Amino acid sequence: MPFCSPRKPNGHPRYTLEKINPLPEFDHVRAYGLNNLGHVVGDSYTLLAAHGLGVGRAFFWVSGHPPEELRAFGEKSSALAINDLGDVVGWVEEAQRTGLGEDDEEHVLVPVMWVGDRQRIPQWFPLRLPSSPGDSAEVINNRREVIGTRGAHWSVSGKTMKHRKLPLPPMPKSHRFKPTGINTDGTIVGYSYRSVQSPVSIEIEQQAWLCLRGRWKKLSPDAKTSAALGINDRKEIVGWVAPTGTAHFPMLWREAKPYPLGEQEGAAKAINAHGVIVGYTKRESRWWASLWQDGQPILLESRLPTGTKFPLYDAIAINDKGQILVSGAYLLTPTG
Repeated sequence: MPFCSPRKPNGHPRYTLEKINPLPEFDHVRAYGLNNLGHVVGDSYTLLAAHGLGVGRAFFWVSGHPPEELRAFGEKSSALAINDLGDVVGWVEEAQRTGLGEDDEEHVLVPVMWVGDRQRIPQWFPLRLPSSPGDSAEVINNRREVIGTRGAHWSVSGKTMKHRKLPLPPMPKSHRFKPTGINTDGTIVGYSYRSVQSPVSIEIEQQAWLCLRGRWKKLSPDAKTSAALGINDRKEIVGWVAPTGTAHFPMLWREAKPYPLGEQEGAAKAINAHGVIVGYTKRESRWWASLWQDGQPILLESRLPTGTKFPLYDAIAINDKGQILVSGAYLLTPTG
């Protein structure tokens, strides 16, 4: 299969590294979304030794400033994506009565949207997006189209919200679908998945999907498992493919045709409007945050200021300015 390298950015930039601090009263941060203004969203949380993750709260962050909490109507919340209008989507965990007893209640996820105004933190409580219980708003584009985990499709225009059910991919009933990207014209990518129990382990079966004008298409259908993780407005898609189900390798799809990004294990997780791709690759028994240029992965650690020694394991997102979200808690900004 021929290799097709992404369009070349200008030179080999170096980056400044800025840490994203957690909200007050929390210890850790997980950043998920980055827009073209450099705004970052995610959640802050505390690790509890006995119970794993503690209560998490959604945040909004701009370089040079402390993070701001995105107000919510529940105790737990997470912000998963942000568009260039400053709109943020994610979920809030809400306690709901089950009707089975006076004190009986259950905690369910509610998909939400915080409405933005481009330049500052969204100030209002989030819009509750109508859905089935347990849904989450996962991705949003600049036309304010939002896709949820259970096939919900919302579109917001002014004070009007439309909600419809998105036809899911033709996948087995035991599979679930996770959307991972929607571009400006509404093209959707993601993957279906299910857990498979074996005598020695639990394996995850996955299949990469593309939805173009309402029609679903498998990406790399001959691979045992695969995932589509990002898309730009040129309909260039990135993700990974595991041909035999063991090691997985970064992949670029153009016009739904696969082009492997080299021969090292890893995954491509995001692509910007200039075709610059970021993700991670495996070297020396560890994962390294990587950027693909001229057909080869560049280790982002090597592009930090001289003398800076800092492990970067994963690149999550890249915007059109070349800023990169890495390791869930740092923002790399090109220096020139």
